[in-house]
Amino acid sequence: MQSTFLLLTILVSASAEYTAVEVEMLFQAYKEKYRHDFGVEDSYRKAVFESNLRFAEMMNKKGLSYELGITPFSHLTNSEFKATMTGKLLGTAQSASRNYTATSRTTYQYDGAFEDLPRSVDYVKQGRVTKVKNQGECGSCWAFSTVGALEGLYKEVTGKLVDLSEQQLMDCSKEYGNEGCGGGNMDRAYEYVEDHGIKLNATYPYKAHDQLCANVGTQEAFLPFNVRFGRVKGSYSSVLGAIAHMGPLSVAVEADSKTFQLYKKGVIKGNCGVVLNHGVVAVGYDLDAHDPYYLVKNSWGTDWGEHGYVKIGIDHSQFGICGILKDVTFPVSASYQ
Repeated sequence: MQSTFLLLTILVSASAEYTAVEVEMLFQAYKEKYRHDFGVEDSYRKAVFESNLRFAEMMNKKGLSYELGITPFSHLTNSEFKATMTGKLLGTAQSASRNYTATSRTTYQYDGAFEDLPRSVDYVKQGRVTKVKNQGECGSCWAFSTVGALEGLYKEVTGKLVDLSEQQLMDCSKEYGNEGCGGGNMDRAYEYVEDHGIKLNATYPYKAHDQLCANVGTQEAFLPFNVRFGRVKGSYSSVLGAIAHMGPLSVAVEADSKTFQLYKKGVIKGNCGVVLNHGVVAVGYDLDAHDPYYLVKNSWGTDWGEHGYVKIGIDHSQFGICGILKDVTFPVSASYQ
């Protein structure tokens, strides 16, 4: 069915405008692919689907640096999408369990010449990034952002690429101010990992709903005394430097626009704000691309974006496109100076 849906999408996309028959064909294929049974809401969901389809069609005609299309969220209004997939990134206020001062954190600031930075970095190709995951209808992006960066560090330290447990962070870091599916923050999740370590996903698997904290016992992965986290300080060059020198980073973006909801491919260079509401992982960049970009791993499955990834443009603004420069953290081994 997936290949049929893909072929149908390609054939229909070649049309100047979608006809009513084509919309109906795509909607039926969409429901079958994602196993949706909308019941009495079917006509309404079809209208929403068509509205999103025609919005993507209109935007694509503008010749932007990115393309929109059919995604797993095409049956949702933008308000429903916002409520379901974003808006659960809590502020960076100090957790109730820790008393850190601003100077107790590791900080990274790139002070070298811009031309000395690598022209491109891709940790996916380097084998330091696990497969794209899917948070489901749970506000756990913050846990996926934290774990994604930790997995990159784990590969660097041990030589092994493993899936670490987002569910443990959801269930067990509430005393640090996180709220499971109700939202959280990467700083607080890192604080928990510093104190308690983190288990493998195979040991503490993801369930996409809140649970009581299981007995974490002896850690199979990181231990509290050999991991801590830091924050990137400075401009876009510091973020590029941190990607190049520190590895995958936890970053936050504003992801509640239709641009994100319907994103298929290309480089997002606008049509998003800087009010952070979604945690993701920066896993590379390319300064030599026609449109220079940060390569970002999302947690909405592989049917969204470029097989689960999004490219966000690099610019010189204070907060970056979609706010990607505003809240950037990273894990380090305790031996890092």
